[in-house]
Amino acid sequence: MSRLATMYQNWLLQLLCIIAVLSVVRSSQKQPLYILSLLPYPDPVGTQPSWTEGPTLILAEQLAVDIINNRTDILSDYTLELIQGDSGCNIGTKTAAAFIKNTLYSVQNIAGIVGPGCSTSTITVSSLTGNNQIALITVHGAGSLLLEDRVIYPYSFGTLDSTKAFAKAAQRLLVENQWNRVGSLYDPGRVYYSTTLKYFEGLIECQEHFECSTNFIFGVQNASIPLDILRKNNIRIIFLFVGPEFLRRILCLAFHQNMLPPNYQWIIVSRVVEEITSITFTINNAEYYCSNDDMKLMARGSLILHYSLKPIDPPASLDQYINYTEFLSQYESRVTQYNSYVSKPSERIEPSFWATAYFDATWALALALNNSRDELMATIGLELSQYRHGNSFATDIIRKNLLKLDFNGVSGQISFRETTGYVPRLIDVYQINNANEMSIVAYYNSRNDTITAIDDYQFINGTFNQELITVKVHLALGIVYLVFTIGQLALIITLHILTLQFRDKKPVKASSPKLSHFSFIGCYFLIVGATSYIIAETFSGQIDSTIKCNLFYVTYFASSIGGTLIFGTVCARIWRLYRIFVFYLNPGKLITETALITFILTLFLCSLFLCSLWVVFDRLVPMETEQEEITEQHNSDGSSVFNIQVYLDIHCLQDTSIYWLISQLVFNLLVMSIALCLAILTRRIPHKDFKTKRIVLLVYILSGVLMLGYITSYILQARQATVIAKFIVLSTVHNLVIFVTAMLLLLPPVYMAVLELKTQQTKHYL
Repeated sequence: MSRLATMYQNWLLQLLCIIAVLSVVRSSQKQPLYILSLLPYPDPVGTQPSWTEGPTLILAEQLAVDIINNRTDILSDYTLELIQGDSGCNIGTKTAAAFIKNTLYSVQNIAGIVGPGCSTSTITVSSLTGNNQIALITVHGAGSLLLEDRVIYPYSFGTLDSTKAFAKAAQRLLVENQWNRVGSLYDPGRVYYSTTLKYFEGLIECQEHFECSTNFIFGVQNASIPLDILRKNNIRIIFLFVGPEFLRRILCLAFHQNMLPPNYQWIIVSRVVEEITSITFTINNAEYYCSNDDMKLMARGSLILHYSLKPIDPPASLDQYINYTEFLSQYESRVTQYNSYVSKPSERIEPSFWATAYFDATWALALALNNSRDELMATIGLELSQYRHGNSFATDIIRKNLLKLDFNGVSGQISFRETTGYVPRLIDVYQINNANEMSIVAYYNSRNDTITAIDDYQFINGTFNQELITVKVHLALGIVYLVFTIGQLALIITLHILTLQFRDKKPVKASSPKLSHFSFIGCYFLIVGATSYIIAETFSGQIDSTIKCNLFYVTYFASSIGGTLIFGTVCARIWRLYRIFVFYLNPGKLITETALITFILTLFLCSLFLCSLWVVFDRLVPMETEQEEITEQHNSDGSSVFNIQVYLDIHCLQDTSIYWLISQLVFNLLVMSIALCLAILTRRIPHKDFKTKRIVLLVYILSGVLMLGYITSYILQARQATVIAKFIVLSTVHNLVIFVTAMLLLLPPVYMAVLELKTQQTKHYL
């Protein structure tokens, strides 16, 4: 029995030996599968790139590779290996050289690329791999919206979202907070920022909630940071599309220009708080310094738009691989281990915010390769180990399987859009608190274009509400004046038609229809001026301030020319009465109608000359002034609500207003003086007919109305009075002049002609 047991034991031992040998043989048959990791590394000799997180991100990628190699359900016949390549960040040529060295001239068959992380280097790699002769999948960590072009970059996929998500998040932030007047500073030398800003500008341009003409966007240079323009134009919400160096310069310069919170809300796109530190710099031959405390004061309450690279509600465990908490633990352990081997403190690394994205990028590429194995073998008989760049048919199969992925990664849900190649991401809205720490107060979901507040957040600076109120006449008052103006237009047109119709009748003929035409034209000018003023002040809406000022110019032109024609006609008529009745003993010197018309035209040309001369010397630059009211409301929880109301008024005629005032007053006083002198000389003429008295009365009334109206309006203009006061004065003057002229000058001849016609018809009937 013992001999039999011994024999079974020997057989079992031999079987275990055979299994162990087969296991070793099978293990030795696992083939290497190479992935090229392109990341930016510090360069102690050459130009330092703007981003150098390669040493810390490669640890996240290696962690993914190690977990995959220890599993049997993914790429079980292969051992993943990373090949490191330095992509740089600022210079595309360095990226291209690293790519060519590690792919085209490499002895290993590269199955795909993870990285780069900068837009410049990613565009360089993606344009190369997009060629059919070099077709190769690239899963990068850049956000440039240029990479959305699927024709140029068909094999480029991003585990982040396109920077369009930042622009859309910013737009939703404006809508939610009812901010309708914003400014932006951006770095035109960085494609990442300039293209994002351009898309953001298109989102808010002339759309609902935003004013077409009040969005101020400026580039920044080492010698120029135009904060003064934003301040002068009352821009309080300012977006910064800049890198860390310009960010610090802008905030420091703003500190020295007293653009402090809570009166200003700074919104930083894709930046983190660690970059807001002390700085010394020179601009326009002036040196500026800001300490850490100064920068903390400037950053207080600032908002930061940044990618969310962790699940909103991380599950306890994931059946595909480790969860977010386990990843952080193992990743930070590797960072600590790395630093233990570094001798120089400057070479130590920190855990990277982007690590989860690169971990998931490695996993996504590995899953796509794993899911393509059978299809590659079935369709073209190709093993993954035989796959090489330039095989566009095989690359298309891997691309298709990459697009099918939909899994919960440590950075969130991973599913690539076919249209853009990007993973839809959440955009976190951070706020810098009093301790200079960031906390998430809201997040934007690019999948459904919504922004969600967290726990009914309030800004550190209080709820920053800015309401821009364009000062203009109330709609009801404007409509009342518009109705009067339209009514007077109908009256003048009716009288003009009747004057033409009855021009052969004695009452009309005696008033000289040719002279009456100038009075009618003057009334039309005044009506155009009144209508322009009503449009400018009541119905302007989103009209550009320059257009609004042009309407003011039309108003003043029409007022000057219209008043000149009406008063010139009155002067001509009184002159004729004066020559008839005062010089009745010398009838041979009666003035002709041609001379009177020449006199009126001369006055008209003088008025036109003065207006044209004013235009030549005026720069036609609209002047915007604002009056600001800031109120603070304290809540029971200790928070504050700041309400900033800015009353914006547009003032034109500023640069030459004094010259315009003097020239117009002198000219109008001259014409009025002539009319008044003639009216006084003819006040006791022998002929007591009403038509004589009414013309004299017209002169007295118009002189008083126009003098008071012009002087008052010019004083209001010079003192930058509210538009309501100017509107009432100018519109009232226009309407009174038209009404008095119609009632005393234009209506009586027509009325008498109608009476004469009725009398003749009655006699004919009898």
